[in-house]
Amino acid sequence: MYKFRFVTAFLAISIIASGMPIERTAYAETHYSYSRQEVKAFVDSVALYARSVPRDRAFKRFNGPANKIARPGLYLFAIDHSGVMLAHGGDPLLIGKNLYSLKDPNGVFLIREIIDRSKKGSGWVAYIWHNPENGGKMEPKLTYVRRVGNNWCVGAGMYGHEAKKLFNRPSRGFR
Repeated sequence: MYKFRFVTAFLAISIIASGMPIERTAYAETHYSYSRQEVKAFVDSVALYARSVPRDRAFKRFNGPANKIARPGLYLFAIDHSGVMLAHGGDPLLIGKNLYSLKDPNGVFLIREIIDRSKKGSGWVAYIWHNPENGGKMEPKLTYVRRVGNNWCVGAGMYGHEAKKLFNRPSRGFR
């Protein structure tokens, strides 16, 4: 079991360090659409990396100007279970702010939902959010989160066709 975890962590760190792009399909001029599998794989690999290094080092890597972890149209965030944003690849002004009571236009307490999924290990959360790839327009977003430590998680989300399609399903209880 130890050997498997070591090899998996090594591969995840290698992929992140190389800046290897995830396959994506372009929509519009500068917009990218990722599949649920691609977003999940991205977050899972980042979580493995975050578990393998000291927390401060991970945040520095997530937030730094040489951030090779972000992908076009796909940025990473880290949040603790009290709602404080620890890292945010899309909007550094959110770092250090407590967003626990933040609601989307539909009344979804998105940070509470993210924390709830994280406490269960991992999961998907659907909400409306500003799409930086579309001039900040409010759009459906589907975010995958994975718990990293006892009280924090990492996540990334997707906009685009698949997010809109899944967001409009009658039940948003994603797994």
